[in-house]
Amino acid sequence: MKVGRTGKSVSNQVLNDAALIKSGVLKSVEWVFLKSPITGKSGPTPSLKKLLFDNNIPWRLK
Repeated sequence: MKVGRTGKSVSNQVLNDAALIKSGVLKSVEWVFLKSPITGKSGPTPSLKKLLFDNNIPWRLK
């Protein structure tokens, strides 16, 4: 779980997840976003949302 701003390490994790699915190591993944107790915000940033979409990785809010 991560709270707060997302950076290159999160982008790398999206690409890593996509590679694991493509190689057959994983069947699927789903990213789940929780409301931040600090900012009150929830969900991916627009750029992270696009990266998840571009790599066919579903996400949801919890």
